[in-house]
Amino acid sequence: MRAKWSVLLLSVLTAVSLAGCGGSGGSGGTSVSGPGDLAGSVEAVGADNCKVCHTAIFTAWESGVGHNNENTRPDNSYFGRDPADCATCHDPTGDSAIAGKPVVGCEGCHGGGSAHRGVGPIPYPYPDPEQCAKCHDAHGDSIGTAVLNSAHNNSDDLHAGAARCQRCHTAEGSVLFSRYTGDKDVMDSMDTDNVASLGAEEDLHAVTCVACHKPHDGSGRWENFIATNNSLDSGNWDPNGNGVADQFDFCTSCHTYYNQDGRLVGSGSAASGTAPFYHNTAWYRTVTTTHYDDPATGYGLTDNILEGYVIRTDSANPCFDCHGHELRTNTRRHLEAPTDADRGPTIHTDWANSRHGAMLLEAKVAADDGNRSVATVDAVMAAGREDGEGHGWSWTHYDWDATNRQSCQRCHTSTGVSNFLADPTTYDQTANDFSHLQGWGAGGTPSSGQNEMLYCWGCHVSIDTGELRDPGALTIDYSNSASVAFPDSAASNVCIACHSGRENGDSIKNDTDDDGVRSFINSHYLTAGGMVFATGGYEFDGKDYAFAANDRHQNIGYGSGTLTGDANFDAVSDDYTSGPCVTCHFNSSDVDGLNRSHTLSPFTETVADGTVLNSVCVVCHTSRGVGDAANTWFGVDFEEADFVAGVVAPHKGRMLGAQLALLEVLASKGILTDFSSYPYFFADSGFGGGIAGNGILEPGEVDRNNGFTNWAGIYGFAQWKNVMGAAFNLNLIAHDPGATAHNRRYARRLIYDSIDFMDDGLMNDSTSATVTAQAQPYTASALNYIGRRP
Repeated sequence: MRAKWSVLLLSVLTAVSLAGCGGSGGSGGTSVSGPGDLAGSVEAVGADNCKVCHTAIFTAWESGVGHNNENTRPDNSYFGRDPADCATCHDPTGDSAIAGKPVVGCEGCHGGGSAHRGVGPIPYPYPDPEQCAKCHDAHGDSIGTAVLNSAHNNSDDLHAGAARCQRCHTAEGSVLFSRYTGDKDVMDSMDTDNVASLGAEEDLHAVTCVACHKPHDGSGRWENFIATNNSLDSGNWDPNGNGVADQFDFCTSCHTYYNQDGRLVGSGSAASGTAPFYHNTAWYRTVTTTHYDDPATGYGLTDNILEGYVIRTDSANPCFDCHGHELRTNTRRHLEAPTDADRGPTIHTDWANSRHGAMLLEAKVAADDGNRSVATVDAVMAAGREDGEGHGWSWTHYDWDATNRQSCQRCHTSTGVSNFLADPTTYDQTANDFSHLQGWGAGGTPSSGQNEMLYCWGCHVSIDTGELRDPGALTIDYSNSASVAFPDSAASNVCIACHSGRENGDSIKNDTDDDGVRSFINSHYLTAGGMVFATGGYEFDGKDYAFAANDRHQNIGYGSGTLTGDANFDAVSDDYTSGPCVTCHFNSSDVDGLNRSHTLSPFTETVADGTVLNSVCVVCHTSRGVGDAANTWFGVDFEEADFVAGVVAPHKGRMLGAQLALLEVLASKGILTDFSSYPYFFADSGFGGGIAGNGILEPGEVDRNNGFTNWAGIYGFAQWKNVMGAAFNLNLIAHDPGATAHNRRYARRLIYDSIDFMDDGLMNDSTSATVTAQAQPYTASALNYIGRRP
């Protein structure tokens, strides 16, 4: 049976026992009803009585900044509240050991001392995490409960019999054996040094609150963490080499990442070039298999692979950048069927299988051959995402931290994202600091071989609380003085910051080109914000692109304060107040009903029905919550090869048919489209409007060395912007896979009008006739789609 948690008032550490309270210990006092004494029946006697015997601990508490409080708050000015409201946690015993200052005294955590009398019982001699949670779950942080649910809270159940195991699996060992810090060789040296075990497993305690925090003076143990490594010359443990005892040093004393000499710790094989970790045959226990991006395989180098996440080793909270007090990831189990909620997927595994995390965990798991071996660890450590493979291109396609990519850093690096979201009005791309990336020089010269993905700290201020960065309502500026003021969308402002495109239709309209011969203005990619708010496309003059009065999708995520004031929508929207992006992409769940928010999927996986729409959609689309609706109705997996002549495809397939119809109209005018190769639109030498790069192309062949440039060659200089605008709209929608859900009416209008203009150079509602005449397998679907235009 596990013993209660210890605050490390242990004889092996301090040689101070709990015996010896003064003779007044049983006299008078008040009943303790605060969090420290759950029974509420043992009287408190005051901290002065504790001081008689526990002088050293009392002094540490008295002079500290933790439970003794660093100031006199909470007082009457504290958030405008009566301090009595805060007393349950901030002054549970009314302990006035320090005049005029509310404090969490000894008995606030240990319980009343009236029965102690030097040798008698005290309710909580070793307060466990449940005690801490009574107060540290306040204000919605739930830090105490997070620790209780963490893997650290079970650490003493795992192999705690030997000293080298107790070093990291027990609270006592983490304090007393800290000099044994480093790779497997260092840990094994405990045997040769004849270091004795601390005792039986059942007498030791898990690595939770007080293993990391000193409960009496309030400091973190890393603040004065000094661990002499036996393999070194009596040096302090400082693997990041910054000369400061910090969080990275503390956490990596067990979760070893670098050795003291800066050498990477991993499998220990010659192929990996790493020092051996004690668990060097289990990749999911080896931090560097997922937390290290090899700079030798970066942009412009071998294979251009992104193998892992990069830790900001010199920051104040490098580990808490992504790990809060929940301290668990369950990485290895993610792609297996979860057996229960406690061991199921976590927010970390969801993120690692999302596009924000390059779906990197999928690649890692695929490299695991099921064997616990050094070779398997090597294979998983080397596995990653290559440029153009899977979803890695957003993070690998360019050397994002280089000087010539500073304008991209706002969205393609966590550093840029976090700096932009902190204050978009003062964001300075030249001030982005990537010094945590290996080899990076000031300003990006030279750049690093490592790249960032969109990490937790890019969007979040705090991982413990989930607090998001708050840029407020955004105004996004595009080229040629184009600009869009987006509505304030609460948490979704964070998403809009990047998913709003680099150019919009007005970037073409405002262009001052004097002959219509120029390179394509690219809308960029995944521009969901521009679609949702009907601002991203090239809008032909005289056409109405405003939201339809009965369009309720525009109200999703705004609660009762809908954008249109549609009272009929309130019943749906009241429950969702985080804006459209967060509402739709962070409300999915898995087979066991677990929150799967950070997969970013708008769908829910069920055993009985497969992939269905998430709970937000089903509020209105009630029949879409069953029967694999994501495919049968929406068509999420629908591809061009799935079209059948005369048969109308699922919803997304209809939009794809309309896109193909527009692509064919462009081709009929000499503009060939290939979305696998930038700049996506190329000249067909068989048409006068096209400019062939080498002059010898046959009609219908693509010159991939020269994008289409003579936009005035189709319908003359006066119409060149409309020609490019039609191509722009196809590019915009093709690079937003969710366009039909983000704003189906806007997408229809853009495609319809683009075909209408391109088929004959006039806006004369000729679209349906033109598409009908194409007579392709996709025609029925395309007609169904454009026939539903606003």
